[in-house]
Amino acid sequence: MRTPSVILAILIVTFLAVQTTFAAPLEGTREMAELTQDDVNPLKLVERQDIKHQSSEAFYKAFSAQKSGQWELAIANYQKAADWNPDMYEAFYNLGLCFERKQEWSAAQEAFKTAVKIDWSNPVIYKHLAYLSYKQGDPVEAKTWLDKYLHR
Repeated sequence: MRTPSVILAILIVTFLAVQTTFAAPLEGTREMAELTQDDVNPLKLVERQDIKHQSSEAFYKAFSAQKSGQWELAIANYQKAADWNPDMYEAFYNLGLCFERKQEWSAAQEAFKTAVKIDWSNPVIYKHLAYLSYKQGDPVEAKTWLDKYLHR
C-alpha cells in the first residue's frame, strides 16, 4: 500500500508528463492514473427513448465538430444538447473534453462534475477530475479524485 505522499508524488509526475500534449498515447499503469488516448476520445451517444430529437441532433453536430478539432462549434452544440436534455451524460463528458483541450480548466471541471452527478459509473471521469484539480493548483482535491478512480 502506498502512502498518500507517494500517491501524490506519482500524480504530480504523471500530470507533468501529460500537460503538454494529448496527441500521442501515453503508456502507464492504472496506479499512475495517466490520461491515455482512449481517455480523451469523445463518447458516442447511447440512443435512449428519453433523448429529445433536437438534443441528439445537436449532439451529433458537436461530436463531428469535436472530431475535427472545431472546439468552439463543439462546445456550442454540446451546450445546446445539454440544455434540451439535462441528463445527457455524454454531452457533459464531451463538453469537459473540449474545455480540457482548450485549457479552460474550471469550465472543464464543471462539465465533468455535472457528468459525474448524472452517471458516476465511468471511472475515467475521476482521472479527468484529478488532472483538472492538479492543473488548478489543488493537489489535495486531485488526490481525492485519484483515490476515487483507483477504488472503482
